[in-house]
Amino acid sequence: MVLRHETGGVSVWKYRGCEGFAARHRQRLIAAVNVATHEVKYYTTNDRRRSLRTVVRVAFRRAAIEHPFRLVEHEAGFTHSEGRNYRALRRYFRGGGR
Repeated sequence: MVLRHETGGVSVWKYRGCEGFAARHRQRLIAAVNVATHEVKYYTTNDRRRSLRTVVRVAFRRAAIEHPFRLVEHEAGFTHSEGRNYRALRRYFRGGGR
């Protein structure tokens, strides 16, 4: 699979998948290897209806989606706090953060 990056470059990845059981549920394990750098990425999914190609494409979009969230957290000052629930946010705003 050839992935085009927003910076203008491309990367070529080979991938394979297999099915197995994890926590008593049928899962799919996917391994992807970058042809140029030999970087390896692993993904798991319980969606067996979609093609392997579609699942891999969605998995590689995750980083592009999470990046804006990291930027906003950094600008809001949440980089060093556990702002995942209401209690943690209250503690952070009362001066317990950082």
